[in-house]
Amino acid sequence: MLLPIDEASARFTDAGQVRSVVGSIPARQVGLVDVAAGRDWSLGVSDDGKLFTWGSNVLGRLGRTNVSVSGIDPTPGLVEFPDDQTVVSASAGLDTGIALTRDGGVYTWGRPDIVGGGPTPQRVEFFDTIDDDVVGVSTGTFFYLAWTLGGDLYSWGDASGGRLGRPGDTNSPPALVTAQGIDTRFVSSADAGFLQGLAVVEGEVVVWGGEVDIFGGIDGVTITGLSGDTVTGASIGTNRILFWSSSGQLYTAPGSDSDSGYVPGLNGITGAAVSDPLSAAPGALSFFAWNEAGQLYAWGNNSAGQLGLGDVGPSVAEPTLVALPPDSSPAKVAPGIQHTLYLDQSRSYTGAGANSQGQLGTGEFTYRSSFGTPTPVMEW
Repeated sequence: MLLPIDEASARFTDAGQVRSVVGSIPARQVGLVDVAAGRDWSLGVSDDGKLFTWGSNVLGRLGRTNVSVSGIDPTPGLVEFPDDQTVVSASAGLDTGIALTRDGGVYTWGRPDIVGGGPTPQRVEFFDTIDDDVVGVSTGTFFYLAWTLGGDLYSWGDASGGRLGRPGDTNSPPALVTAQGIDTRFVSSADAGFLQGLAVVEGEVVVWGGEVDIFGGIDGVTITGLSGDTVTGASIGTNRILFWSSSGQLYTAPGSDSDSGYVPGLNGITGAAVSDPLSAAPGALSFFAWNEAGQLYAWGNNSAGQLGLGDVGPSVAEPTLVALPPDSSPAKVAPGIQHTLYLDQSRSYTGAGANSQGQLGTGEFTYRSSFGTPTPVMEW
């Protein structure tokens, strides 16, 4: 007989000859070590190397076969990898996803008309042929970035608008980024944005793509105006970047030409992030920065409550302290277009902002305006 699915066990009978009872596997809550937000979808990497996705699956963004290509799943679900690969980190773009596995493999999925796209993760075989280990990956709008232990940076996908930082076509395979000569220098990290890419290169920031008069198009620009400070990390949004230095100062660019501007009032910064909306109009971007004291600041677009300030309203002009759950300190903040994921040091996450596509992962579709109750991620 068939028992209801919520029974504690499943029982099978064999005409009275054999009876066996198989106990159900209880759900286990997992901790997350990485999160990312795309357009109406999100992902998280668990502490045991599993990848979970949730939200809209338009164009196969979720990388899961148990959700229809045009479907929605508001609850984090497991993405299957060949040979049960262990995921180290992952990134969410507009309609594409990318993951790095422990064996150095690079996997992509999503928008099918972009090289490497499809409904489930596919291994990028090129990186199995190079004599170097990939240590980081990122995806933006129709393109991917991957950088290696030896300091090389590769791009692939749609080259229009100069977003690959090198010559290419609408479906270019992986090749070294050449903007500002970084193919001969050491790249320590990178970030893929809407129409632009960014790299931290020997303590400087190099940006390329988009409008030539802002970030130099295919040739790129090197950001100046740091007064000898050394850049340790950076995040790129739509025609805007945030980056922080070894002295804990936060900068933004462009200021004037390719110069950077110091963000006053924030010190001891250890991380920052900027959103990647489809428009770079004034007030369209959301900004976040966190410091060594465990404080989170937010400013910019708050039209859907994505700043986590407890309200929904117009753009916030100045960095504003965000109220966090008790004893919580940020490990990462990942803004999408109108929603934001907050990952704390205890490996739990929560979200704020739009949720019409289930992109907050709460199991329903109600928006949130604060980073309050953590959202559990369950594994069976």
